[in-house]
Amino acid sequence: MGLIESYLIAIKQESDIARKIQYHKQISKILYGYGQKANLQDIEIYLIKHKEE
Repeated sequence: MGLIESYLIAIKQESDIARKIQYHKQISKILYGYGQKANLQDIEIYLIKHKEE
């Protein structure tokens, strides 16, 4: 089970609204990090292809 899935389960089980919000923020940070990594990989692939031409 991944980290995001763990946060989602915790959100369902948590009764404290402040903690639910914190879990949502953590999920957002993780997804943003994945997005940044994907963008960097796309840029690297583009640069490699452009260099070969």
